[in-house]
Amino acid sequence: MGGENAGEIAAEIAVQSIKAYIQSELKKKVKLTLSGFWNLR
Repeated sequence: MGGENAGEIAAEIAVQSIKAYIQSELKKKVKLTLSGFWNLR
């Protein structure tokens, strides 16, 4: 039972870190896109 719990916790942490990584990458792309639009004007 303990091993299953540890696996579930590890999976949950992995999902959270992946979500955080995706969000930070999206924010970077949005910033680059916005700055690109400003430079075009």
